[in-house]
Amino acid sequence: MKANKRSKVLVYSGKPIKEEIVANRPFVMNSMDEIRQAYRDYHEGKF
Repeated sequence: MKANKRSKVLVYSGKPIKEEIVANRPFVMNSMDEIRQAYRDYHEGKF
């Protein structure tokens, strides 16, 4: 790995959680229903 400017790299790992993961833009949840609820909450100013 080579960088042209000063950079920081974050490397992490952990045990697999063995759960479904759904990613949609800024939100990561366990189901599309949870993603939809997160968008509703965000637009209603609950975040």
